[in-house]
Amino acid sequence: MIRTFSPFLAMWLSLCAGFLYAQTPSIRLEVFSQGTLRPQLAQDWGAAMQTLGFQSVRFRTGDESDALDIVDLGDENYKVSALLTDNNEIYLPGRVSFSRNRIREIYPYLEKQIALMKLSAAPLPAANAQMQEVAFRDLAQPVGFSTQERKRRLVLKKIIGDMENVRVRTPAAIASALSEEDLVPEELQDVSRGTSLAYLLRYIGYCAVPRRQADGAIVLTLVDSRDVGDETILPIGYPVERPGEIDILFEKFNANVNGVRAQVVLDSLQSRLQIPFLYDYNSILLDDIDLEEVVIKQKPARFTYSRLLDLVLYQAGLQKEVRMDEAGNVFLWITTIRPAGG
Repeated sequence: MIRTFSPFLAMWLSLCAGFLYAQTPSIRLEVFSQGTLRPQLAQDWGAAMQTLGFQSVRFRTGDESDALDIVDLGDENYKVSALLTDNNEIYLPGRVSFSRNRIREIYPYLEKQIALMKLSAAPLPAANAQMQEVAFRDLAQPVGFSTQERKRRLVLKKIIGDMENVRVRTPAAIASALSEEDLVPEELQDVSRGTSLAYLLRYIGYCAVPRRQADGAIVLTLVDSRDVGDETILPIGYPVERPGEIDILFEKFNANVNGVRAQVVLDSLQSRLQIPFLYDYNSILLDDIDLEEVVIKQKPARFTYSRLLDLVLYQAGLQKEVRMDEAGNVFLWITTIRPAGG
């Protein structure tokens, strides 16, 4: 059984799952341009944003003093500074960009950022709680470097080495599970450290067990999964309370995937959605599923992304689950229809 590893973490995750829907800050959005403001772009974006819930939206030409920022104006009022790029994308605080087809994700994203900012500024009652907060923030940081086609052992080593407030105990025995030929197939650069660490370890049969020391510090001990039993482990993300609220999954488009290999379709959908797909390779291999061999049989039609994913995955004996990492960023967990342990 997987549980969250502290009352503080449980509270934080509850916020992550709920603040998209429960928090109602009043947000003034000020968008500065990259170079001279193009009136038509500003008009198009401004018109589309009128129904998103902002108190006000303003576009202007940027200057050297501008920066991506969220300013607390008091009484649940916030001013957000964003950048409109020459590529017609909006960059928001947190180094995240949104194209026009993802415009409905902007307001919920800013609500998450404001909730995290408020949580970070909130006073904590005890030293242990402070240490747990600092540790969780460390796990919530993005991996921050490219992982695709890099050796798993080197990726793990760098993620662990980059953590400033979480100590990781690595047993010598883990070296035998890390082959020189084992490359990471996914790009985890923007996924949180905690979720990435748990994901990378699962493939080699290990997991991270959070333990609190006498001084309140959080230590992650890497353990062979067979030796864990009912002990708390660091999970591969957390359930999203309302996956139906993720607009991009329900956008419709025409698709013809008949006769196409499942892996090709999934790679194409991931590229379109710009959402990480993380695969439960342990269960997939146990069920002897090869996505390169599964050929999709489906008449051309108009689908939502979610529906087409479900159809393709079902024909391969798989299913998807919408999850989020420690920073609240969404990804898809793809596993077998018949759970194969863990």
